[in-house]
Amino acid sequence: MDRETTLLTSAGSAICGAAAVLVYPLLYPLLGMEEGLYGIYIGATVHEVAQVVAAGEFAGPVPLHPGADAVRAAAHRGRAGEPAADGVGDAG
Repeated sequence: MDRETTLLTSAGSAICGAAAVLVYPLLYPLLGMEEGLYGIYIGATVHEVAQVVAAGEFAGPVPLHPGADAVRAAAHRGRAGEPAADGVGDAG
């Protein structure tokens, strides 16, 4: 990739991320989403983790926790022979 394309791509990503941090919190009350769904939405549509946290903090702590809990549960389920983190079933 040439230098100009690299700069334009980087600048575009930074501008869109900054816009998401500013605009998503303004849209949150209008979207009518539950906090957890809002967390999934911003996590899926914003590129940088720090920007996801900034946009999610506006709605409170809930949008940021379902994903973290899901990651821990998935990691726990990967251990053969141990019960799943939610207590349902077996990882084996």
